[in-house]
Amino acid sequence: MRILGTTFGGHRYDLLNPWGTAIQATDLVHHLGGIRRFNGTGLTVLAHSLLTARISTAPAQPLAAIHDFHEAYIGDLNPAQYGQAPNLKALELPWLRRIAAGLGVLMTHWQLVHQADQVAAAIEAGELSPRVFPHFPEELREQAERWTSENRWLPHYVLYLHHASPRQLWKELTALYLPKVDPHFV
Repeated sequence: MRILGTTFGGHRYDLLNPWGTAIQATDLVHHLGGIRRFNGTGLTVLAHSLLTARISTAPAQPLAAIHDFHEAYIGDLNPAQYGQAPNLKALELPWLRRIAAGLGVLMTHWQLVHQADQVAAAIEAGELSPRVFPHFPEELREQAERWTSENRWLPHYVLYLHHASPRQLWKELTALYLPKVDPHFV
């Protein structure tokens, strides 16, 4: 069985076979720069990826920068939606492995990326989606508040991420965390 889709750039892909897909930076930027988290009130997936990399530790930053890039192909689903479509959750890792291989990123330091991802989501919710923030576990809310109070630049950076164009975000992400990727490939 095949489930075919077409990217922004006109490239065909099979949702069930990521290894048969050519990963194009233009597709990643277009799709990830247009998907907003928290039902449209949060950062784009591309901006969230940049925030996650920024607060991650150095060895985990390249993987943190692309940790949600599979969403360019399968979309951004919240945990409740994955409960209704568990087969989509199973597609995340194969797509991420394919994208990481295409961008030259090693699939290491998962635990560090996961921690940074959760804290980034809580920071994002605290700054942009105050109605969502109370639903985060207390420990994550405390970590987000600690990060924000210890790094006075952080609220301003989140606002920049919220308003920056996908092209700006891609150039920053590639310059800082994916030096082998040509930022002008977009």
